[in-house]
Amino acid sequence: MKRKKILHRLSLCACLIMTLLMISCDGSQFEMENLFPNEYHKVLSLKDTGEKFLTVSSTSSVPLVEEVHVYKTGSVAYYEAKAKLAVLTQAEMEAALEQAANNNYRVLPAEAYSIEGNTEIDFASTEGFKHFTFVFYPEKICELPKTSDDGRKIVYVMQIELRSESDATVNPDKKQMLWMFSGNLN
Repeated sequence: MKRKKILHRLSLCACLIMTLLMISCDGSQFEMENLFPNEYHKVLSLKDTGEKFLTVSSTSSVPLVEEVHVYKTGSVAYYEAKAKLAVLTQAEMEAALEQAANNNYRVLPAEAYSIEGNTEIDFASTEGFKHFTFVFYPEKICELPKTSDDGRKIVYVMQIELRSESDATVNPDKKQMLWMFSGNLN
């Protein structure tokens, strides 16, 4: 019994020493860069994704303000990363949304919104997120045509997409946001 305890303690000490040696070695295969595949070192994502409905009124002159946050995570999150927050064109939006043609979606024109901040994103090694402000102008939105030439109601949308400009990976489930505008558009 006593021998078994001694053997057990020696084995435990040997495991501990081996673990410390493996962790402390420079260039070890157990460093963070080597434990995970490269595509998981830098992962970028939008905080909020999916569809969001915004109601505008022709009687309101107060701009609608929407906050967008881009996060940098990953197994080696202290790496620098580059990306772009892109506003999709009509063709890109139609390709991304299969319901776009059936619902008569139209991309919101640039004069109906503004973006505070540079959409070219450069993450320093110490940064974990970036913040952007989108400002939508109800007066401008309400001045837009309400129906298409064929008489169908137009739904104005704005879709943004996070795109990698470097070796950073963009989380495919957290890369797009779609704003849809409705309300009193008289």
